[in-house]
Amino acid sequence: MAAEADLASTSKRFRSMDALRGLAILGIFLINIIGMGGSLRGEEYPPLLGWTGLDRLAWWVQSLFVEGTMRGLLSLLFGASFILFLNKLDADPDQPPLNTLIVYYRRAFWLVVFGLIHAYVLLWPGDILFIYGLAAFALYPLRDWPARRLIGTGLIFIFVLAALMGAASTFGEAPPPQTLQAHAARFQAALTAERQARLGGYLDNARYLIPLATEWNLTPLVIWWVADALAMMLIGAGLAKRNILQGRARWQTYALMAVVGYGIGLSLRVWLSQQVTAAGFVMGPVAITPAYQISRCATTIGHVGLFLLVWTQAARHPDGTRRFEPLVWVGRMALTNYIGQTIIGQFLLFSGFGLGLFGRYGWAGLTVLAIAIWPVQMTLSGLYLHYFRTGPLEWAWRWLTRVPWVRR
Repeated sequence: MAAEADLASTSKRFRSMDALRGLAILGIFLINIIGMGGSLRGEEYPPLLGWTGLDRLAWWVQSLFVEGTMRGLLSLLFGASFILFLNKLDADPDQPPLNTLIVYYRRAFWLVVFGLIHAYVLLWPGDILFIYGLAAFALYPLRDWPARRLIGTGLIFIFVLAALMGAASTFGEAPPPQTLQAHAARFQAALTAERQARLGGYLDNARYLIPLATEWNLTPLVIWWVADALAMMLIGAGLAKRNILQGRARWQTYALMAVVGYGIGLSLRVWLSQQVTAAGFVMGPVAITPAYQISRCATTIGHVGLFLLVWTQAARHPDGTRRFEPLVWVGRMALTNYIGQTIIGQFLLFSGFGLGLFGRYGWAGLTVLAIAIWPVQMTLSGLYLHYFRTGPLEWAWRWLTRVPWVRR
């Protein structure tokens, strides 16, 4: 198709994708700050962090619009960026095909390394870079697939994951029944141990967090997370081949994405959230229910549609998209900002060797704190990019990928 062929000649940045990436990075902090400053078990039992009216409101907003969808946005854009990166390499007449393959896999390899450092040195067990690096290894053989096949395969992955969740809940071993009081007491005991570790020194934090990082990233469970990420990456790659993520589609396309995505996704998420709250969260978090993957994917598509609908309307006016510039700054330094959020949360604010604020705030307080940090990240990103073309970690990633390993 002409729209897909147009990708081969492009090497410029797409500001719409940078802005969307910036939104995803800021949004993902709303989720991560809960584990950093409240409890890593907060998603499993939300009242653990406090359950005032404002806490409940913050939890509901996150459950409907944020949880899983910011990760979904980042996965879409990651898949799109890798495809665009490959097309940029292909468009270089001095780049032999073998070098393209080598450069691509080096790029994925170093992302895996960044992820391991993030999890085991910076002590964030919820790292996604390691997962994304592994998923990227599977993208290269699919680079020439048409957009329809990429999107279709991604959707098949989503439904397969949903079916597996359904099978696990139907045929898996049911947990022993317990009262709400016993359920709450179990999480309170876990929080006590977590608080003691998090308010200690670096080694106390490491002894508590590194086993979790291993459990989540270096066990067979990683296969699930890679499939989860790869599904959205394939969809993102297909949307990029159709020039949708680049803000080049008709406004009717974005309106349809928003209406259908939110219509399916938010309806399912409201129902799922009502189910778990009515059961007192004894049945576990929303994320382990069969309809979760479908609701996450649909709501993410809704976010893309709404954001790019606003973007394309703003683009009709001179300098209309400049109001999105702070998001563009954050998106251009996505890796630096993502790691920076961990340094702020895990080191500066909440740990015992930082300000020691772990466990002091509930859902509402942590949400407000994350939002208060957004302008800081936007401002620092803008100032840095005023003097430099790319973020420090982005520069390091590029250097490790291409210099001096590949002679130009």
